[in-house]
Amino acid sequence: MNKNKNKEKNKHSGKKKILKTSIISLIVILIVILSGVGIYIYRTIYSVTEAWEQKEPESELAPEIPTEPINLILVGTDIGDGDGEREPLADTIMIIRINPKEKNGFLISIPRDTYVEILGFGSQKINAAFAHGGINLLIKTVENFLNIPIHHYVVLDFEGFVKIVDELGGVDIYIDEPLHDELSGADFSVGEHHMDGENALAYVRCRKTAGGDIGRIQRQQKFLKEMAKQHFNLKTLLKAGKLAEILAQNTESSLDFSELTKYTTQALTFKPENFQAVVIPTEPKMIDDISYQVPLVDEVEVMMKNIKEGKPAMKYSAQYDDMGTTPSIMEVGKNYDGIVKMKIKNTGYFTWPCKKTDNINFVSMSYHWIDAETGQLAEVPERERRSPIHWDVESGKEVIIDVKVSPPQKPGKYILQYDMVHEGVTWFSGYSYSRGGVPTLNKEVEVIPAQ
Repeated sequence: MNKNKNKEKNKHSGKKKILKTSIISLIVILIVILSGVGIYIYRTIYSVTEAWEQKEPESELAPEIPTEPINLILVGTDIGDGDGEREPLADTIMIIRINPKEKNGFLISIPRDTYVEILGFGSQKINAAFAHGGINLLIKTVENFLNIPIHHYVVLDFEGFVKIVDELGGVDIYIDEPLHDELSGADFSVGEHHMDGENALAYVRCRKTAGGDIGRIQRQQKFLKEMAKQHFNLKTLLKAGKLAEILAQNTESSLDFSELTKYTTQALTFKPENFQAVVIPTEPKMIDDISYQVPLVDEVEVMMKNIKEGKPAMKYSAQYDDMGTTPSIMEVGKNYDGIVKMKIKNTGYFTWPCKKTDNINFVSMSYHWIDAETGQLAEVPERERRSPIHWDVESGKEVIIDVKVSPPQKPGKYILQYDMVHEGVTWFSGYSYSRGGVPTLNKEVEVIPAQ
């Protein structure tokens, strides 16, 4: 981490090292570092009652409850090139927004290759702002880009991430597609994996998949949710001292204990469905032989407007449920039409057009086949893979459709990835374009020779 640049005084709030003075402050810090997702999972698992939520604090020392929205930037940094030639980059950039008045929250992920204007350095990848000017310049860059104020920050380096995961005892993650990435060190087969710190770091940094950086962001969000779900318990309290030491050595923040407490206390009253995890919409583009994620300005503006108003933030967002109808074994050469029933909910703000409404740019359910060993896209028969929706689907509405599926022509083990597509525009998952960021629904399927 760039110690000199990151020790500059922040314009928003005097920088304070995270304190090691109490178990309570440690847990609050962990809540923030785990992206705010854990509080909702914690509340669901342990059934915190409505009576508890509405109970007035008895202590006169209870923290003042904020009423205005708070934006906190969570940054994960690499270590540079190791010899001082390159400063650390912001490898992960997330904004946690808490709106106490509306009782909702957002986790906003910004792809690290997003092409933005960096004050004094021209247009570059947003992660370079941290290398050029530390957290202060990154904050200014994000504020200008998204037109929101950043009130506080938390910066965690790779070493701290690894140590925290190891101290917690690791995290169990189900890998639903093979991940092989020499750069990040990821080498995971399909199935359940118990990850120590190093493996967890490789997992959240992996980007050598068809989903690219958007798939990487999805894995980061999934890991944070699982980490929170598995470790918000009494055992974590017993490790408070060691965790506090790790956090103090590897984390920098503009928050103090009282601020952390009042924000997370308020956030604990939010309902789980009032928390959205979103990805800034971009599209890949080569500029001067460099690959960037160029923001889709109109969609970004609508997203930020909706976030401020507590509305669905993503244009392309969906929930999938095959209701257990996908066969676990399929035969080469056989078409599985009308067998798979897919329940789909439109969780974005965009009304999906059917073919009757727009016979060119309509919305369909489709799929990809991934080789379970290599992770490569598999060849499929020359056959229509689209299953169009039959009527327009408005935001918040559900529809059930029959999905046409044809297996690959070569026997083997595969991952069937269900994915919505807005024809001629984008895959919902982010394949080819990154407008969506909706995780595919993945099913393990064994393809056998024709019987």
